[in-house]
Amino acid sequence: DRSLAEQRRIVARLELLLGETRAMREDIQVMRRDLAQVMESVLAEVFPNPNEEMPKGWGWKRLGDIAPEDSQQIFPTDYPGHLFNYWGLDAIEKGQIDEPAPNFVTGSSIQSTCIKFTSEHVLYCKLRPYLNKVIVPSSEGIGSTEWVPLRPNPEIIERKFLAFALRTPQFVQYATSNVAGARMPRMSKRALEETKIPIPYPDDPARSLAEQRRIVAYLEHIAEEIRAMDDVLA
Repeated sequence: DRSLAEQRRIVARLELLLGETRAMREDIQVMRRDLAQVMESVLAEVFPNPNEEMPKGWGWKRLGDIAPEDSQQIFPTDYPGHLFNYWGLDAIEKGQIDEPAPNFVTGSSIQSTCIKFTSEHVLYCKLRPYLNKVIVPSSEGIGSTEWVPLRPNPEIIERKFLAFALRTPQFVQYATSNVAGARMPRMSKRALEETKIPIPYPDDPARSLAEQRRIVAYLEHIAEEIRAMDDVLA
């Protein structure tokens, strides 16, 4: 009798601890989901909303004028033994800010047509724009034709500033409202070209670029804090 009573006490204690562990795990999942929304909220605050009054000193620039598409196609199978840094659509997760790790594969293993990119481009994924996939490459490579290589004019706009602008909830909403295709929705190239990008002090390039760099540094600091917290919760 005493043994069974002690067993029941131990079982009850373990079940209580397991329940607390499950509750903690659920709380951590909620916190991680909240963390994922922090950057969206920060971006929405930093960048002007096109439906609201523009802050003093800011202006709009047409994307096609400051960062036109610069697509150059390549057929990797023409270079079967060459090692390419290849990024498919699964190279990054939804809303990911960090640049993907290099993915070196031989040309013979890539059977589809690709686009070329360099460290002067910003890559925007036109397929399923609600996934919010943008890459700022630090080296050259090739990728799926679903990536649109944009070449920002360095005298007008910083690459990372443009990338953050393309990640804003405002732009994602605009992009998802300008898609064609039910099964494979893609943002139209015309809509992408006509996108209005908010620029601080557009009539003073030096001041504008300095402010863009300040904003980028602030956003990267926030992103680093989010990554650190996510690592703690992982």
